[in-house]
Amino acid sequence: MAILPVHVVPDWYRALVPQTGGQPTPAWDVQTHLDFMFNNNISHSVVAISAPGSGVYLGNEAYSIVGSSGNPIQT
Repeated sequence: MAILPVHVVPDWYRALVPQTGGQPTPAWDVQTHLDFMFNNNISHSVVAISAPGSGVYLGNEAYSIVGSSGNPIQT
């Protein structure tokens, strides 16, 4: 049994963070993810939340990226 870590990237997040690590932020959708799992015999996936994690505030750029201290990084 294979387990796949998943970085969910909703469209609103891609709009907010268009570049990740100097590359375009990848697209993600449920159906493509499930197809990939089926085609590669992957039975489970675990959602991983990466930076900025749950600290994304829609409509508030100053608070959209949170530092490791939990305080917003002012841009």
